[in-house]
Amino acid sequence: MKKEKTLASSLNRRITIEKSEKTSDGAGGFITIWKEVATLPAEIKALGDFRQGQGEFYSAMQLLTYGYYKMIIRYRRDINNKMRVSYDARIFNIRRVINQEEKNKYLILIVEEGATI
Repeated sequence: MKKEKTLASSLNRRITIEKSEKTSDGAGGFITIWKEVATLPAEIKALGDFRQGQGEFYSAMQLLTYGYYKMIIRYRRDINNKMRVSYDARIFNIRRVINQEEKNKYLILIVEEGATI
């Protein structure tokens, strides 16, 4: 009899959740920096492109690409859609945070890699 794979065993990647903070630039202004909130195990699945088109566009004469992913992590109450995910030298903007089945066991993060408009 084949044993079913548990969700916990599929959390086989390490992601870092980051939040933005404004800090003084020393000249009377402020800059935004990203500070680490936590490094967590996650499952990552590509969802493809939800926008019309081919997943790329031109902005300021540069080709920019984007894509959507689903990242599953263990439940945390301090994650929100103003944060971002860093994984393998890539940055993903958190678009939605879903408490899977409202059971406070896992969060589904719908994230977007690439440029934001």
